[in-house]
Amino acid sequence: CNIDLPECVIFYGLDTMVVPMTNNNNNNYKIKKGVTRLLKECQEVDTAAILLSERLHVEDLKIILANARNEDDGDDDDVGALMNYVNCGALHLRSSLDQIPSNKNQMLEQGEDDNNSEDEEEFNSYQFYSQGKIGISPNPASVIDSLNSVTIQPRGFGGSSGFGTQKQDPKRSPIPKHTVAFISGLSDDTNDKNKENDGNTATISRNRCSACRLAGMRVVYIEDLGLGSCTAEDLSDAIVETLGDEKTDWDIVTLDGISTPGSYWLNPPNPRDDDGNRVNVEEVVELFRKERETTVKDANKKRRK
Repeated sequence: CNIDLPECVIFYGLDTMVVPMTNNNNNNYKIKKGVTRLLKECQEVDTAAILLSERLHVEDLKIILANARNEDDGDDDDVGALMNYVNCGALHLRSSLDQIPSNKNQMLEQGEDDNNSEDEEEFNSYQFYSQGKIGISPNPASVIDSLNSVTIQPRGFGGSSGFGTQKQDPKRSPIPKHTVAFISGLSDDTNDKNKENDGNTATISRNRCSACRLAGMRVVYIEDLGLGSCTAEDLSDAIVETLGDEKTDWDIVTLDGISTPGSYWLNPPNPRDDDGNRVNVEEVVELFRKERETTVKDANKKRRK
């Protein structure tokens, strides 16, 4: 059986990686179970990892990750573990509040954008949207741009252990159908309202699930707030309580488990809306752009009155 490991995993929101410590007077954060383990797996097999935020700038993310530790017992040995992955290029920090960098020019300069494979032709149909705040969920623009901002070396076709693989393709950005997004229920446990969503009453985690589905990615929902707390059961490909710790948990989320086929699905996804209908990604992004720009213009007119 041929198994395709994920080309990229996206941690959609800071709360997918870290949580505030108890009595968090110093704004210290604890790394969630399984995060460093999964990042290590990604590093070992050259799967790209992205932390995408809609609320914090990249510089803010760096400060938080630099002080996050694996345990809240005061041991400083594990402080900055996540930034080690950032510094070595295994984890990429992106924010819709900042300009997400495109790697297109770099790839053209290196002559690495001449891939005629079927997957690459499909990927080239996606534009680099650069919509900033307008591109946040449920608009898929920002999450797609985050993919366009990193470069991977595609694996040869074949098994996850390398058996029967063929020659590798030239470097390119990850393809949405080979991308898995992690979304946390903790996004909804906050007083911060996702005001940019044009009055959308859906929860933040549900909007993020919707954006990733529209982009054509697989979605794993982390049910941090307890069993039954998932607000996007119909939009998630898998629901887990935690990424899991090898020492304490029977069931852990691994790259093999979220491969295609793997423990949660058999086939790669297509871009689809909340009702499961296939969609044209560019048309969806353009629709969001027009609606949100109109909303901003109307709001500005009201202010002037």
